[in-house]
Parts: sequence; C-alpha cells; structure tokens
Amino acid sequence: MAETMKRGATLYVRALNGRFYRALYRHRTIRVMEEDWDNLILLDACRHDMFARHNTIPGELRAVYSRGSNTNQFLKENFQGRYFGDTVYVTANPLVDYHVPDAFYKIVPVWRRGWHEPFGTVLPGTVFEYAREAQARYKDKRLIVHFMQPHFPFIGEKSRAMIGEHEGILSRNYFYGGETEHTQDVWKLFRAGRLTRDQVWRAYEENLDIVLDKARALVETLRGKTVISSDHGNLFGQWSFPLPLRIYGHPANFYHPDLIRVPWLVVAARARRRIRAEERPETVGRRDGEEYADKLRSLGYV
Repeated sequence: MAETMKRGATLYVRALNGRFYRALYRHRTIRVMEEDWDNLILLDACRHDMFARHNTIPGELRAVYSRGSNTNQFLKENFQGRYFGDTVYVTANPLVDYHVPDAFYKIVPVWRRGWHEPFGTVLPGTVFEYAREAQARYKDKRLIVHFMQPHFPFIGEKSRAMIGEHEGILSRNYFYGGETEHTQDVWKLFRAGRLTRDQVWRAYEENLDIVLDKARALVETLRGKTVISSDHGNLFGQWSFPLPLRIYGHPANFYHPDLIRVPWLVVAARARRRIRAEERPETVGRRDGEEYADKLRSLGYV
C-alpha cells in the first residue's frame, strides 16, 4: 500500500511538473515535415549535448526542440492524422507501425526481419542496408531513416561488460505475442543505485559512437539534402521543477529542455533530389489488430 501511494504521488508531481515545462517550451518545438530536407536520419533518444561532443560528420549543427518527449508523442505530434505521399519511412522502431501506419507512402519495418534477438533491438548496420535499398527503390521520395541507437539496450562491448545482460526494446513483443522476459531495466538499476550516472552516460556514448559510424556511411551514400536529428533526448536523474523530483529516461508529455532539445545537423547537399508525391497505396493503413493497444499499455508505451 505504501509503495502504491508513493508511486501515485510521484506520478502526480511528474504530471504537475510536466505541465510547467510544457507551458515554457511547447511553443518552441518544430514540425519536422515542414523543414527543408530530402533525407531525415533519426537517432532514437539522442541528446543535443552528447551529439555535439561526439559527432564528426561535417555540417551545420544547431539545437531544436522536439514535439515529443518520447517516441509515441513524437510520432503523433508530427505525423498522426496526416498523409505524406512523398515520404518513405525506414524504421528500426516498432512504434512507427503502430501509431502512424497510414501516414506515409511506404513504411519499411526493419524491425520485422532485421531484429537482433540476443540484444533485443535492431543493429545500426542492418538499418543502413535497408535504407540504402530504400533509396535505390524510391528515388523520388523523401526518406526518413530511424535508427534505434543510442537508445538502450547498449550494444557496445564495454557497455555489455560493465552492465551485463539487460532489457531490450519491449514494444516489439506486442506484434508477435511473445512473452516479455524482464531481465535488467537500465533505468530501474540506475534509480536503485546499482548503476551510476557515469556508467549509464558512458554506455549511451558508446551506443552513439556506434550508430554515428553507420550514420556517416549513410550520409555518404544518400543523395540530396540530409538532416540528422532525434525524436527526443534522455534525462539522467536531472531535477525537475517547480516541485523537486528526479526524472530518468523519457516520460511522455514532459517538456524538460534537456529531454526535448535535440540535434539538427544539416549536411551540405551535392545535388537535390526531385521529390514526387503519390496517392495513398491500398495497402497503407493496415493494422494487425487492436489487441496491440492492450499489449502496448501493459508495456508502458500507451
């Protein structure tokens, strides 16, 4: 009972603080589809400050504010209820298929066939190959390429040695009905003091370095104007206001500046592509069943 009351109080304080940050920063956010690009590379859960320190891809970097503090919200705010017949979305994140299945000319769900079972995620090299194939097939479409890193699980050798086996991306389970085997949740370990902030930060940095290597290779492959950004950032136990509460990860509807401030790296284009919009294909918009909503809720994604 005491634990339930504590959790309820925490959620209440977080909701109040979320409204505070929303009032301060919501009006500063951008709509990604209204920006000028031919290719948009998304690094999932990538903070601007971390990206600025690690990126070596040449271009013009600035910070922007995302419309979402987690992937669900980013997708809904930018794409839901609209149709972009000029865009193909290549994604390692299963949530794209759930929240916006009818928003694009084509969704390429890398996570369906390219899943790395031991880590519980999609590796950057797999996304790179699918993206390269998509560009060759859809030459006249804008391209969104959604990598799963630097979002946990951490795939680097140093991180795996430091943290051990830990939980992957659970949202995939609702599509296949598999049981969720909880191992070690990174944020729970962090909150419980079993991992330090430095350890989690260094693991994130290693994930970022790994995905940046493939992002660079993709930039060199793609034609047209390319932007590298993120759907949201991450909080590592920062204090929130006006009521004191430490926040971890990326809760929904929480517009803390360190959570929604993301990189916007514009890479100089050698030549722009001619983009053409098309009508909605008949296959767009098909869902595999509303039972996914219940599974998403049980996993904490809705």
